[in-house]
Amino acid sequence: MYNVLVTNDDGIDAAGIRQLIFTLSLTTQVYVFAPKEQQSAKSQAMSAQGQLGVESRSIRGAEEAYAVGGTPVDCVKLGLQTMAEKGVSIDYVISGINMGLNLGADIHYSGTVGAAMEGAISGVRGIALSVEHYQPDYYEYICGMIPELLQMSGELDSSVVLNVNAPDLPAWKIKGTKIVKCGPKRFKDSLIPVEEEESLYRYAGGHYELPEEAPEDEDVAVCADGYATITPLRMDYTDGAALRTMQRMTNDNALCLFIDFQERLVPAMRKPKDLMKNVTKWARCAEALRLPVLLSQQYTRGLGATVPELRETLHEYSKLEKLSFSCFEAPGFEEEMESMTAKHVIIAGIEAHICVLQTAMDFLERGFRVTILKDCCGARKKGDFDTAIRELEKAGCRITTYETLVYQMMRSSRHTAFRRISEIVKE
Repeated sequence: MYNVLVTNDDGIDAAGIRQLIFTLSLTTQVYVFAPKEQQSAKSQAMSAQGQLGVESRSIRGAEEAYAVGGTPVDCVKLGLQTMAEKGVSIDYVISGINMGLNLGADIHYSGTVGAAMEGAISGVRGIALSVEHYQPDYYEYICGMIPELLQMSGELDSSVVLNVNAPDLPAWKIKGTKIVKCGPKRFKDSLIPVEEEESLYRYAGGHYELPEEAPEDEDVAVCADGYATITPLRMDYTDGAALRTMQRMTNDNALCLFIDFQERLVPAMRKPKDLMKNVTKWARCAEALRLPVLLSQQYTRGLGATVPELRETLHEYSKLEKLSFSCFEAPGFEEEMESMTAKHVIIAGIEAHICVLQTAMDFLERGFRVTILKDCCGARKKGDFDTAIRELEKAGCRITTYETLVYQMMRSSRHTAFRRISEIVKE
């Protein structure tokens, strides 16, 4: 039998929580920690600077019940702690049944949802229950959903909260239940003056407007159409699409590696002037994109330092000294790569069939994504260059040009570096 902690934001004496307690008591062990007074719209507020008064109550269906002088989150925190001290492991935090729907934008303000979220934060599955209207007449349908909700929640990760809403209708009039996403709901004219005091305002509550064409698969529209709704919520507010876009904009997940562009080595390459023109342009673009840059130097005493035009182009870079062909054979290099958050390396270098090839293969072996800028790589012989490019592509490297890459990184002309990079490319 499950152990369930019940709370709400309407207060321990509200009709909705009493109905919930009775329903749950038929199949679970119920422990109640609910606000002593009305705590609506407190979201996930807690009484960090205050003190919590606690009163024991006797409520039909509850193993133990307490009225707490605090917010819904206070109740959940205190309830989980208290029951743990008594050796009772809580399986679910169920909040409600709230008087009034918690749809769309409501979830950001709702103490009902906030309490269920607090359960999820503590590693306990949370369910928030709400019924239309501030004095609803019908709880039968949402109470009938509870066994299914317990099963559904139990099969999901504990970080997921189920936000459940039902119209205030007899069960036979509700069209069914739909699993939907949150929809838009814009509040308007929320604050009105208090007639007796010109300097005072109060919240009117309940005034909102919907878009002219509310999507049919979102909670606000679906519930308005006579269905009960279930929406899975998660505390992670991260916008995945925006995150990926911003990562592309900042390119924090990429490392720019320049391999062995040295004073006595560059002149021996095919078309060295064309090669260095592309390399210096790429270096300037890398700086405009704020990419971290690493320069390697092979046997500096014999092959000289990095060519001046590259050193002078780059303002910030790290330097690697090596005697091996692969950068990974240099002391400390592998450890430094393991500590990096970047898992994408962009390589420009010489010679393509030796140091570039071996370094790229080692990156691939360690799970990195590797991009080879073929117009920024060189070799003494065309045949060696062509062979290297074929082998690198076959091994899984992405082969492209610096110009193609930088425009893909920016994605659009709205990028902050667009104007600067366009100027560089056109020179």
